[in-house]
Amino acid sequence: KRKPVIGFHSFGNKFRWPSTLETFQTIYSVDKYETLFYGLLKPATNTLGADIFTDSQRIDYRSTSLEAFFDLIDFWVYYPHERLLDRPWQAVLLALQAGKVVILPQKLEPIYGAAAVYAEPHEVASIVSEYSQDDKKYIEQAERGQKLIEKMFDQQAFTERLGQLMTTASCR
Repeated sequence: KRKPVIGFHSFGNKFRWPSTLETFQTIYSVDKYETLFYGLLKPATNTLGADIFTDSQRIDYRSTSLEAFFDLIDFWVYYPHERLLDRPWQAVLLALQAGKVVILPQKLEPIYGAAAVYAEPHEVASIVSEYSQDDKKYIEQAERGQKLIEKMFDQQAFTERLGQLMTTASCR
């Protein structure tokens, strides 16, 4: 019955953040939900402006664990700079593992598949509203993300990656 809470965390550079203030505000500055940020925020303020975060949106990573941050949010929303190369990113995987509904730009679907929800920046608010009003839908999506992590990092997947590395190393 409370407002949904979206969040984002990054210890990366400016390319982990939206490229424009307009995109940032469209995603993170919406009255329909609360927004929290964790990690290194300076790359975003240097690029998008010193006043993009309110004090109440900042969660201090020096006194709060990432796990505690995840406990505060319902959705994890990531829209990187367009110039960033599309590769799996540990922060996304951690949000999926934490059981959050992850919302990403469409271009990341080949990487994360059904584990995340994909939308244009202007669609994020409606996605948050849709999933926060339907517990079953929210839980099913969160579980899809956790299942991807289990599949990618189970013993069989580890053994296969190790075998590929050994094959590559022996070919040199």
